[in-house]
Amino acid sequence: MNDAIVQIDGLDKSYGNHVALQNLELEIEKGEVFGLLGPNGSGKTTLFQTMMGQLTPTSGDIQVLGQDAYKDTFDVSKGVGFLPADIRFYDNLTARKNLEYLAELVDEDPDIEELLELVNLQEEADKKVSGFSHGMQKRLGIAQTLIKEPDLILFDEPTTGLDPERKEDFKDLIQRINKEKDITVIVASHILHEIENLCDRIGVLKDGKIQVTGTPEDIMDEADAETLEEAYLEITRGDFR
Repeated sequence: MNDAIVQIDGLDKSYGNHVALQNLELEIEKGEVFGLLGPNGSGKTTLFQTMMGQLTPTSGDIQVLGQDAYKDTFDVSKGVGFLPADIRFYDNLTARKNLEYLAELVDEDPDIEELLELVNLQEEADKKVSGFSHGMQKRLGIAQTLIKEPDLILFDEPTTGLDPERKEDFKDLIQRINKEKDITVIVASHILHEIENLCDRIGVLKDGKIQVTGTPEDIMDEADAETLEEAYLEITRGDFR
């Protein structure tokens, strides 16, 4: 029995003459924390949007939670949480009211107090989001991804703009969600060291293709091997920061 929670075969996505994804192959197993590593413009966000059914594949097959991501978009969306890089909330509402409103939009009735406690915002629950730091808004963003009690969460560049201490807190929280709530996690980033201690496996994405996949240790061991694509070597040198 295949335990893949994401199965992508021969995925292509083009915008006119621009090829964003090409012949992409990827399998992610249930329970993993998977890192999607690649430079800006490599196709990470396009891949996420295609997985959520927001974009139509040009060709290929993409299964998420055992269903066609495009044909069964509504069913897939109920089981997927998403934190975009530029998360936005209603500044004039409190953290609690934001979560309550978002829950109403998706017709869910989560335990708001539990979500606020999980992300350590219980003491700021009734403060307006306009006064929140970037890190606090990111934590509130994690809470909103859990409203639907998803099986899969996609994080797009989640640590961007955070100081080193907040980045570590964020990674600890992602690992807690993965282990305690049994949620599969995919984290997209353009900086290797920010995800290498977080992920079970990493896939390097460049030019719309997955160039190499493996555990962080395996990929580091192969860093000088001829079979490793130039994309990975550039990333390890930090050329994409």
